[in-house]
Amino acid sequence: PLLYALPIWVTVAHLHAYAMEVLRDADRPAGLVNDADIRGWITQGRGDLDDAWTDAFLASEWAAVVDYWGLKDFASYRGVQRAGRGKALSPRDRKAIWPVFVAVRAEMAAKGVMTWGDICEVAGALLTEQGLFPFRHVIVDEAQDLGPRELAFVSGLAPPGPRSLFFVGDTGQRIYRWPYPWSAVGIDIRGRGRRLSVNYRTSQQIR
Repeated sequence: PLLYALPIWVTVAHLHAYAMEVLRDADRPAGLVNDADIRGWITQGRGDLDDAWTDAFLASEWAAVVDYWGLKDFASYRGVQRAGRGKALSPRDRKAIWPVFVAVRAEMAAKGVMTWGDICEVAGALLTEQGLFPFRHVIVDEAQDLGPRELAFVSGLAPPGPRSLFFVGDTGQRIYRWPYPWSAVGIDIRGRGRRLSVNYRTSQQIR
């Protein structure tokens, strides 16, 4: 008897580029906001906010907390953990600066632009709404650089299963300064991870 092998398709793509592709396929193209605009909108939106809250701090808080986690309302911001931020904020502090981030979101909506985190979040929601799992298996390199919304997007690219997701990363090369538990976005790797102890690529002198 003749045996026919089904073709296996492999897609190699940058995660953000793939998220943009999902939006285009759904006729939801998105523009990407730039950091200069964010900083300008923070300056405009601060109003009579106390000068103790500098624009630099507000921009950092936006990047490391508000946009990082995709916070859309004050209740979410009031309860979020701000790991690695160095400066603790009371609920009163958070309430005082939250209107600045509301103003930034309003400007983004008016201009029709999003951050990479927004784009990944929207792309993931589109796939969920359509009941689609584009891949059987997903392999992610440089996994230490995925923010929570990028990681959540990855988790929805393949159907749940014991080997649907495979991550490779090195926390020593993390670009983001803000660590978080992967379980916060539904990925539990406890008892399933392996630490490589031998490096075949980098010499001792270079390391």
